Amino acid sequence: SGGGSYRTGGTTTLAIVYGTNLSVITSICLIIMLRNHFHTGRWRVLFSLLAYSVSVFAIYLTGSRGPLLSLTIASTVILILWGIHIDWKKSLKVLTGLLVLLAISASNFDINKRLANVWENLFSEGKEHTSMGIRKQLWEAGTEVILDHPLTGTGAGNHDEYFHNKLQHDQDFIYPSALNFRHLHNDLINYMTWFGIPIGILLYLYAAAPFLVFLNNRKRLKNEKSASWGLGICSLTFMLNGLTNTPSMRALTVTLFIILIGLILIQSSSKISEQE
Repeated sequence: SGGGSYRTGGTTTLAIVYGTNLSVITSICLIIMLRNHFHTGRWRVLFSLLAYSVSVFAIYLTGSRGPLLSLTIASTVILILWGIHIDWKKSLKVLTGLLVLLAISASNFDINKRLANVWENLFSEGKEHTSMGIRKQLWEAGTEVILDHPLTGTGAGNHDEYFHNKLQHDQDFIYPSALNFRHLHNDLINYMTWFGIPIGILLYLYAAAPFLVFLNNRKRLKNEKSASWGLGICSLTFMLNGLTNTPSMRALTVTLFIILIGLILIQSSSKISEQE
């Protein structure tokens, strides 16, 4: 941030940003697998399965827990909903295959140690310096700002200055290792800390809207060709990444997300035009 003002940035040099981008793209591969039948569209199924598998390995190699957990949870939720509304047998087969894939991957990468330490670092004493410990400190500090300034927040990028000032009067407000971060490692907390609750939630809706559209129409959920499935998993994966990071603060990730949503909607509208 030059001259004391906030500026949104976008880069793939950070492992977690690369992992986040890859998890959002990869989520679409699951829908391609589910929408095509092996006897009529085997090449689409095989290609999407290969793409999903390679991407999971690539995310493992980043060592980033958030993108891997986000993709896993989003895929599981969508598979459960697919099983309930469309085809539980196919959903169960794909879910079993993905679990086997994750198990094979998990046995060969060091990320397992980092996954195992998540709970300990979040809830144990003396872990404030760890990656998850710092996040917890930022979330707690951000929540306190939201409660103190629910309508106005601190302004974009001004949270750290607020933290430093608060620390002068309250030595237990935040652990020093959690200072000097450009964001709060949680999209929704970040928005509400900067802009207050009303505007913060309003700004966050661009990420949540596709998933809300997906859940809102039960008729679409029973249609395997509906674009809602693509909107749902793409949006859900993005939001889950935003629980431990701030993809909305990365111009590249936001642009990628909007492009994917746009492509899904364009494909859907073209099919409707063909039917008419």
